[in-house]
Amino acid sequence: MKKIQKWSFLGLGILLLFGAVFFVTLKKPSQASVAVSPEVGYRVPSFTLTTYPGNGSVTVASDVHKPMLINFWASWCPPCQAEAPDLEKAYQKYGQQVEFVGVNLTVQDSLPAVQNFLSKYGITYTTALDKTGEVASEYKVVAIPTSIFVNRSGVIVDRYTGAIPPQYLDSDLQRIEQ
Repeated sequence: MKKIQKWSFLGLGILLLFGAVFFVTLKKPSQASVAVSPEVGYRVPSFTLTTYPGNGSVTVASDVHKPMLINFWASWCPPCQAEAPDLEKAYQKYGQQVEFVGVNLTVQDSLPAVQNFLSKYGITYTTALDKTGEVASEYKVVAIPTSIFVNRSGVIVDRYTGAIPPQYLDSDLQRIEQ
């Protein structure tokens, strides 16, 4: 009788363990249930801005299906100037797999200066104009340049403030590309 009780308790324990594992994996949150915030581990906040040149617009949404690099910059910013050639080079390499959006802090810049910057550094990826500073504020940009790396599920995987060294830029782009 003691053997039967021992095996019954062991069987019940194993059954409870499998049930707990099943319940935990069933309750695992999906990417869609991740909160929106401009921080690593959260879904990217949505915005729509006018593009330059032209009167088009670009929309960044938390339901992206393509990895994305969002780079906040201004033409007068020396670190922004320093990283601009590396960003364009990265765009030439990864632009088919990763969407690049440069967000100019136009509230602190001028359109002629933006045009000059884009021409000088040969920037060919999408440039958006944050004319009011609302998007930079929502993204908690306290210094520029600030770069946000977003995976194809719309989750921010890295945030970098300052000019990105080329090796970090390359490794983060490879990481979100997958």
